[in-house]
Amino acid sequence: MGRTTIRRGICSLALAAATAAAGAQPYAVDFVATASDGAAMDPTGNVIAGTTTLPPACADCVPTFGVPALWLRGVRHLLSLPPGAAYISFAGINAQGWVAGTAMRLDATGGAGYVWVPRADGSAFDAQPLGSLPGYQDGIAAGIDDQNRVFGLARTWAVAEAPFVWSDGVGMQDLRTLGYPDEAPAAVSPGGTVATASLTYRFGDINSVSAVTPPPAGFLGLSFAGTGAVNDAGMRASFLLSTSGTSSGYRYLSRHTEGLGWQVLGGPVIGSSPRGIGSVDPQGAITGTLGLSGFRAAGPDGSLAALTGLVSPAYPGAEVTVAGDQGDDGSILAMVVIGRSERLAKLVPVQACTDHCLRVSSLKVSGRMVSAPGQPGQCVEGARNQVKAGLTVVDETGAPVRGATVRGRFLDDYFLDAPVTLTTTRRGTAVAKHIGPACVGAVAFLVDSIEKAGHTHDRSTGVLTGYVIPSPRR
Repeated sequence: MGRTTIRRGICSLALAAATAAAGAQPYAVDFVATASDGAAMDPTGNVIAGTTTLPPACADCVPTFGVPALWLRGVRHLLSLPPGAAYISFAGINAQGWVAGTAMRLDATGGAGYVWVPRADGSAFDAQPLGSLPGYQDGIAAGIDDQNRVFGLARTWAVAEAPFVWSDGVGMQDLRTLGYPDEAPAAVSPGGTVATASLTYRFGDINSVSAVTPPPAGFLGLSFAGTGAVNDAGMRASFLLSTSGTSSGYRYLSRHTEGLGWQVLGGPVIGSSPRGIGSVDPQGAITGTLGLSGFRAAGPDGSLAALTGLVSPAYPGAEVTVAGDQGDDGSILAMVVIGRSERLAKLVPVQACTDHCLRVSSLKVSGRMVSAPGQPGQCVEGARNQVKAGLTVVDETGAPVRGATVRGRFLDDYFLDAPVTLTTTRRGTAVAKHIGPACVGAVAFLVDSIEKAGHTHDRSTGVLTGYVIPSPRR
């Protein structure tokens, strides 16, 4: 992601049911990383795949963008690009934390398939190439199931293609020789249900092949181009292409249920607009991105709701710009605006606390820029920010809570991620301070957690984030 400041107002969407319904499940924000993007998450929420931007190594250097990375229980592991690869396209992560993807060539026409396997001690991931089918150059991964089987497309550019399945110890196999359809896998469920552009089947049962219902009038199937998800029951999410509109075509996020057909959920977005699909959970709930907003549609046939409207009011100004994979616990991989920039995070379901609660009743972030000597207000080496975050922790009755441990972090619009640990006074107050380089945009403070024996941190209310743009004193 690098430094990402949200651009508002550049995309207008006519979206069905885009606002939160009364009584809908609220979400809190679990911070993962700054200057990063997420591509996939495992069902436990412990492993996340994506890219990160590394800060400049020297004063005259530039950042290193798009570095492939894996986060295991919050610890980042940088991946090396295999020889000849320009970037890694992640296809999915299974319940064992195995990550499937493709080391793509610079021309983006193909590349070599890989799995990255976490070590038992959590110290690193080991890369394992998938190899290739005889007569084919590339092995483009589409997904991985919980049996550690990778499905995808073997190809030699402009010559031939073949659908494949890979498993450890067996290697690549041509799905056609195993009796499965001659169509490229586009997505695979945890249990091994495979979706292609027009078919669905359960791997291991060659008699399970079923056709996808044709799109409704006014739409064409988009062949899962670059997006798509399927669950074990064969319910899938995809974008349908409108037969009318601009030359680039209008896309609509849609859900398909076997025997019932298509449900158009929301849109349109034009071909050049951001869009994507996270996953389809066992109940048929779908997560996805349309334009600059993340959405969720409850299963099995619920309408689309903007996740920004479902974020707890304890995160004022938070916007969910991307919605990715869902975890078994209901968490959602997401990009969330905290302060004025996007952060890689997980949205986690929260419930209101009623007894022995810990709440942040107030949070004030203030700061100023201290100019370098003789250079007032200038963004030069030596100019510093001085930022302070003062907060008050109370219980459910509003009484101050003494001796609570508060964990939080300072974040700016570039690379700053400065964790702090505080202890509240008898008045329930605590103050965090930060001194760092000036001219880094807004500096935000985010409360991650509050702990005290016998108490519960209530993230459904209060205030857990705020920011300031430090400016020099006049």
